[in-house]
Amino acid sequence: GYEVRRLIASLLRPQLKVERVFLLYDPPGDTQVREPADETLYSFMSLDFEAPDHVDARAIVEAFPQGSVALVLLLQTLERTLLDALEQAEDVGFTIGYDRSERDVPSIAPHAQNDYHAGFYPIVRVIADLWNRLAELEPELARTLSRGWRQLPFMLFRRLAIFAMTDAVHPVADLGEASQRPSGDWIGCSFPPPQVTTPGGGHA
Repeated sequence: GYEVRRLIASLLRPQLKVERVFLLYDPPGDTQVREPADETLYSFMSLDFEAPDHVDARAIVEAFPQGSVALVLLLQTLERTLLDALEQAEDVGFTIGYDRSERDVPSIAPHAQNDYHAGFYPIVRVIADLWNRLAELEPELARTLSRGWRQLPFMLFRRLAIFAMTDAVHPVADLGEASQRPSGDWIGCSFPPPQVTTPGGGHA
């Protein structure tokens, strides 16, 4: 029910962590003038997003009811939760320039390179795995849900869409559209390179 979905969302939502930065001041002999304009938010604090401790994404997926209606409702809840966390990350500059949320998710599909990653990874892992289950039960519902991801403004959602559109429930044209920016340019990879693992084991 609703309370279970809300609990799962709260367990998976990346939480903003703010820490004070301890500055090393210049030695007394340094006469270089430091302009206040050179100082930014990151001059005074360190910002990161962390998942709650001891979250077992696989256990959540395995324990959740198998019905398609329950899956859709949970996926919609987690989609809103991820979008909210990414909007907060954008507000504090976490996704500006180099999108640090992508650093948490080297590969959307299960892969050894995801080991020891946290932050945005657990919620993305659960969304991807639940979508796979829905695609087996109700392909049309799964297509509708994943097509909506490519319309959302953050790269993690675009990568989720590309991951889903490598599945046979989607026509090939969907993958081509998801792999392009609105400008028509092909989506590139940031560093470290995020990857999408296809069912055959390759990376897209």
